[in-house]
Amino acid sequence: HLWNVLTSVIKTGTAIVLTSHSMEEGEALCTRLAIMVNGEFKCLGGIQHLKSKFGKGYTLQVKIKLPDMDPTQINSKSRLKSKSSLPSGSTMRMPTAISNTIFAATETFHSFIYESFQYAKLIEEHQGAITYQLTGDNVTWSQIFRTLETNKEKLLIIDYSVTQTTLEQVFLNFAKVQQYEET
Repeated sequence: HLWNVLTSVIKTGTAIVLTSHSMEEGEALCTRLAIMVNGEFKCLGGIQHLKSKFGKGYTLQVKIKLPDMDPTQINSKSRLKSKSSLPSGSTMRMPTAISNTIFAATETFHSFIYESFQYAKLIEEHQGAITYQLTGDNVTWSQIFRTLETNKEKLLIIDYSVTQTTLEQVFLNFAKVQQYEET
């Protein structure tokens, strides 16, 4: 409700100075934004300007198709069973053939990304959902989309999204510098 009140006041032409730790709030309500660290202004400008100037490239989220796991292969050739049926202290494991196939699929994708984007950094990977941070002066939206679309079938890409660095990530990068300066 407060956001609606502030938005209606801003529409009348009234200037408002808002202090907040919420970058979401800043993006929703502000036309210009300043980031302060230790009481010093580090940057001032429009939201898009700050993202472009201080952001670290793009975030790439990809879902790749993993091989189907045949239930008969799992039940007959491995010890993979429901957790409750395992003796205490036992671990679940995947059949070697399946884990090797999954590893090969993800490694092919990782190799491709590292060859295509020099400064790619793996952020997270879980069951075929892979997130990279893509940085570098030569990385553009068009290059990322062209590269992925051209190789979508070969890399078994089901879906992907590319987003610009968020304002929250810009703020956190400044905060990291603050921590580094204090140590």
